[in-house]
Amino acid sequence: KDILEEEHVNEETSRLKSFVFFYQEEIIGFRLLGFQSENCAVKCAFRIKKELRGLGFGREIRNIFENHLEKCFPKNLVTLSSVCDWDLSDEELKSPKYGHLLLVRPYMVYCFKPAHVTINQVEDNATLLVISREEFKSILKNTSVIENMLEKNVLHIDFTPIVLDNEESLDYATDKDQTVMIEGSLDNPTSFSIFTHPYPVPHGRQCAGLDIFCKSNETYKKHFISQLKLFKTKAKKNLEMSRETFLNIFATEEQMMSARELSKNFISTGSRLSYGSQKRN
Repeated sequence: KDILEEEHVNEETSRLKSFVFFYQEEIIGFRLLGFQSENCAVKCAFRIKKELRGLGFGREIRNIFENHLEKCFPKNLVTLSSVCDWDLSDEELKSPKYGHLLLVRPYMVYCFKPAHVTINQVEDNATLLVISREEFKSILKNTSVIENMLEKNVLHIDFTPIVLDNEESLDYATDKDQTVMIEGSLDNPTSFSIFTHPYPVPHGRQCAGLDIFCKSNETYKKHFISQLKLFKTKAKKNLEMSRETFLNIFATEEQMMSARELSKNFISTGSRLSYGSQKRN
């Protein structure tokens, strides 16, 4: 609803383009295109009716969508997307139909209520600083940050890859409902994290995301604890945020074990969700 309203209000200037697919006069699916810049967009929110999955409708919708992009958008348009490997083997993911692989970002999903986050109050992470949108934008312009903390010039925010190659993409990355924390100074940050604030999903629940960019497991822990503690504090003051939450937790391969241990230790009654046929860890 919010996405459709945003597109309707801003009309031609909207960064979002929604596509709805019909079959026999019934809506069966939709797709969203989010423009990071004039010539770069993210393909996301691909949904199809549950009872039609596995019958070839998804493949047909994908073909219709790609043909439409080719005919109606600039020839130099570059599109990005996140491809989940729930039901795809590593070999299948290498298929040309998914495009050129930019990066791999392991993740897991925990379901819990913010009140059940059990972070010890004596944990001291005062070295982390919450920064503003403009301060975050300034940091993303820092070439040393790009080179040392980001893989292939790509910033990942809750399933959204962002190529930071112009002012428009910087605006796209920073103009989001999120909390950004850094370690170090604004001129010389040594790590940072992004907590994507909860957004509504079906059945009265909400979904949020946590991306952490650092070099060590100890620093990953510091950001993890600080972001969850702040989330719990905000949820106490806002009933809308206190609902059952699906938290998408992202990490590098080297940090994934830390992410698992932290989730297990600090989300007392949470449950880790598992999707798909591949049964990945």
